[in-house]
Amino acid sequence: MGKYYYKVVHEGRKTKKLKSLVVIGKPAIVYKQKVWIYPTIKKSKIFVFQTFHAAVNFRGKAAVSFRERENGKIFRCIVKKPRKIRNILPPASSIAEFRDFWKYYAKEKGCLGSYIAPHQTFVVDAVKLLEEIV
Repeated sequence: MGKYYYKVVHEGRKTKKLKSLVVIGKPAIVYKQKVWIYPTIKKSKIFVFQTFHAAVNFRGKAAVSFRERENGKIFRCIVKKPRKIRNILPPASSIAEFRDFWKYYAKEKGCLGSYIAPHQTFVVDAVKLLEEIV
């Protein structure tokens, strides 16, 4: 098996569906274990972390910065076409904002803006959640 990465997701209290931790509403990706998951927006990517420690740090910061995220979970995963990033735009809240976000990514050839991305952030074409770590 190749290199492992780590994905932070949110488990819905009622639905128990695994969704994007930061993204809310329609753009949120629904994740399933042991299935390849692709972005819901054309020409976009999925965010993962290179190390477990980086994922834990992000989960802690997200719990403070965004709505309640005590049900944030971290999964070990495998990915397709990982690419390290350093800069990122702030999160968007509507599908139109997300499309604009990824158009900018494509136009700028991988630059996601002027904000520094969380440590060891990668963008990938697809992710497969293997096992829940925490």
